[in-house]
Amino acid sequence: MAEVVGAEKLGPGRAAWLGLREVDGPEQEQLAQMPGCFTSTMYDLDRNGLVSEIDRLDAWIRESGASQLWISFDVDVLDPILAPGTGTAVRGGLTYREMHLMGEMLSETMRAPGCPYRLAGLDLVEINPLFDRGNETAKTAVEWIASIFGKTILGKR
Repeated sequence: MAEVVGAEKLGPGRAAWLGLREVDGPEQEQLAQMPGCFTSTMYDLDRNGLVSEIDRLDAWIRESGASQLWISFDVDVLDPILAPGTGTAVRGGLTYREMHLMGEMLSETMRAPGCPYRLAGLDLVEINPLFDRGNETAKTAVEWIASIFGKTILGKR
């Protein structure tokens, strides 16, 4: 992908995870081999709030000196009530409102004057239509993509 966007390759310490839960042994080992990466668990989101964790992520990206951001949206971060169409459904994921707040905040940040990074690409992973109900998961994911590109659904004051 680095060749497509003209960026350096992603290496240890240049990846971020937001909304981690149910991290298994091999995943824990993989994270341990990536010192300096950003991690925020669902516990962190519950304890500190989504706004605080997005602000912490933004600060981490700025400190890294990154000029481009690639977002890989793993739909199993969402609660299975909202996104049943994944092979790794785990209760206690992001809610509909949290999902859109995250997208809207990232969009606002990247569009703000002086933001040193921009969105270079985006992908969606872990959608499995065999487990879905009426394509609900894919529709939810598309709504989130719209939030990343500036659509607001939560209403602003």
